[in-house]
Amino acid sequence: MLKRTLILLMSVFALNAYAENGKPEAGDIALFITDPFSSNTVGGLNLSTTSYNVGGFVIDDLMVYGGLRVLRASGDNTIGLNAGSRFYIDFQDSPIRTFIDGNLSVMNAEVDDSGVDTELRLITLGAFAGAEYMFTPNISLAARVGITVTDADTETTTGGNTMDSSTTVTNFGTTDLVLNYYF
Repeated sequence: MLKRTLILLMSVFALNAYAENGKPEAGDIALFITDPFSSNTVGGLNLSTTSYNVGGFVIDDLMVYGGLRVLRASGDNTIGLNAGSRFYIDFQDSPIRTFIDGNLSVMNAEVDDSGVDTELRLITLGAFAGAEYMFTPNISLAARVGITVTDADTETTTGGNTMDSSTTVTNFGTTDLVLNYYF
C-alpha cells in the first residue's frame, strides 16, 4: 500500500513539476524521503530506518528541515525525530547541485524478538557531502556520503534477566539516497 501511495504521489508531483520554473529559492518548501532502502545492525538487531522530512529554504542556498524517522526492527515500527540543515555549494544553472548536510536524530524503540525484549535509545549525529540531480525544476534525486556517530543504549531482558549496555558507533562512508520534491 505504501509503495502504491508513493508512486501515485510522485506521478502527481512529476506532472506538477513541468508547470513550475526555476530552482528552489528562499521561501520554497521541500518534501523529501531519506534512505528508503536502508539496513543497519545495532546491538545485534537488524534495523531499517527511513526519514520523512519537510524543509524550508531560509535563503536561496540554505534549507533547514525536520522530520520523522521510522525504525523497523523484527516487525515492529517506532517513530523518532530528526532535524538538520543542507547548504548548497553550487547553485548555478546546471542540473547537478552539490551540498553539505548535517543532521541529528533521536529515537527510543522497543523490540521483541523471539522472547528477547530489547529497549534501544539512539542518538545519531551525521555530517554529509552530496550531489543532487534536478530531473525537473521540482524533482531531484540526491546521493550523499558522510560520517555518522550513534550513541546506542540498550537494555535487553531474557527470561527475567536484564542486561544494560552502551556503545558509540562511528560509521565512515555512510551513504544515503534522498528523493526530493520542491514547491
